[in-house]
Amino acid sequence: MSAISTFEPSPIENLANWGRPCMCGGRWVTIVPTATGRLEEMEREAILDAIAKSHENMSMAARTLGISRSTLYVKLAAIRAQSSSSSSGM
Repeated sequence: MSAISTFEPSPIENLANWGRPCMCGGRWVTIVPTATGRLEEMEREAILDAIAKSHENMSMAARTLGISRSTLYVKLAAIRAQSSSSSSGM
């Protein structure tokens, strides 16, 4: 016969513990989510890098990213709008 076990999520997997001190790996830690906007920043860098590497050939950059050219233009417009709004707020 096999023992019956129940699944207990680790403190890191239990989202209720985020922001609270908890025991993890024999020591007390506070689990915090990653900074907001990290994914957007990575996407921004990937888009600008693809455009630079394609020598501003938008079709090639879009193909490199695996998105349509129109999607690339929409995302680029959002990046430019965010850049202009953040620079005007200074």
